[in-house]
Amino acid sequence: MLKKLKTNQRGFTIIEVMIVLAVAALIILIVLLAVPALQRNSRNTAIKNDASAVAAGITEYESNNNGSLPNTIDSANTSSLILCRTGGGGNGACPSNPTDAPANVKVQGSDVVKVGTGTLATTSGNIGHIQVDFGYECNGNGASPTVSARSTAILYLTETSGTPVHSCVDA
Repeated sequence: MLKKLKTNQRGFTIIEVMIVLAVAALIILIVLLAVPALQRNSRNTAIKNDASAVAAGITEYESNNNGSLPNTIDSANTSSLILCRTGGGGNGACPSNPTDAPANVKVQGSDVVKVGTGTLATTSGNIGHIQVDFGYECNGNGASPTVSARSTAILYLTETSGTPVHSCVDA
């Protein structure tokens, strides 16, 4: 009497494979959608830190120079700024005057730090730029600081999924 040996050779059905692939695709989609937001948040944090560093440098300059504010920025080195006062030479470079104690500020993530005149346009080209407005102060609306002789407003744009948002830090 010969018995037939039954072997169970069961594999995955096509439905089971399709479900696993659909779940894997959903996980990949969620990760790909989350990465740009994480990168945007990282850039926003870097620009906020740089704006705070510039504000701290201006405060340091003011305390080291008997309350006088700097009126120019020398940014020959892209990772470092020198805050100082010009003697009216007009070239924008900081003077080598021994009575002027310049403040050196390290800037990590910002593309450009420039002196402005109270407004910062909301364009994607300005994202990552810091604008230092001597003689202005923040008024709750980062788009248009108000004139103030004893203050300095630091303007920058933060990225959103839509239109960039103005932000302002007082020094």
